[in-house]
Amino acid sequence: MNGSPAMSAGDEADGRSQDLKFRISEAALDLFVESGFDNVSVDAIAGAVGVSRRTVFRYFKTKLEIPFPDHSARQKLQRSVLASVDQSADPVDILVRSNQIIMGDFLAHSEIVLKRYRLSRIEPAIREREIVENARYTANGRAFLRSRLDGPDSDLQADVFAAMLDAVFRTTLRSWARSEGRTDPLSDLVSGFQWVLSTIQPGRLPLGRPPSVENPTHAERSGSDDSIVVVVMPANSENLKRVDTLVNAEGARRIQ
Repeated sequence: MNGSPAMSAGDEADGRSQDLKFRISEAALDLFVESGFDNVSVDAIAGAVGVSRRTVFRYFKTKLEIPFPDHSARQKLQRSVLASVDQSADPVDILVRSNQIIMGDFLAHSEIVLKRYRLSRIEPAIREREIVENARYTANGRAFLRSRLDGPDSDLQADVFAAMLDAVFRTTLRSWARSEGRTDPLSDLVSGFQWVLSTIQPGRLPLGRPPSVENPTHAERSGSDDSIVVVVMPANSENLKRVDTLVNAEGARRIQ
């Protein structure tokens, strides 16, 4: 035995069901790009996959849903990640992490995403539906931040932070799709998120990099032990805790 959990009959059936759903969608996208969305019938899609018209409608309620087999499950994944992570962590960091996971899921279905992007360039109905689906990811992130941030401007901050992170995500994903999958969206996403985080939380460490003793302080670089460092950042509870930790450790002074 290899020690991995055995897949149940139900799991296998679910896997086959999902495979067929994506096969139908991929075949439909090929036909839509080749002949135009309005010129392809559901019967033609069923014939291309070798299934019945009834089977197609078992997975998709309407023809317009066929290019979108992935969003509902991914949005469910997003909500699950936001609800399951360490709730004591910085809410913005949690949202960043969830966006990285969601990007990975987009890449796991790259053929669907790339074909749909090509179709959206020529079919306004597909482009409009994609905008609606993308807005649901943003709404999930905004709702999460609104439930976790506090303070008099917390709702405004939640909306702004969610919009900024979403803009980075959409730009990165769109650039990857436009390049036909030749860019590195995960690295680009980290770079973009780092820019956003350094803007809204000045002085924070780069994503994924712990404090390093190899980086000298300003006093060590200048050869002086009495240098003054002034840090300006939003006065939220998380930043104030960071400042107080530094004050207590280094004998510095916080001016409010």
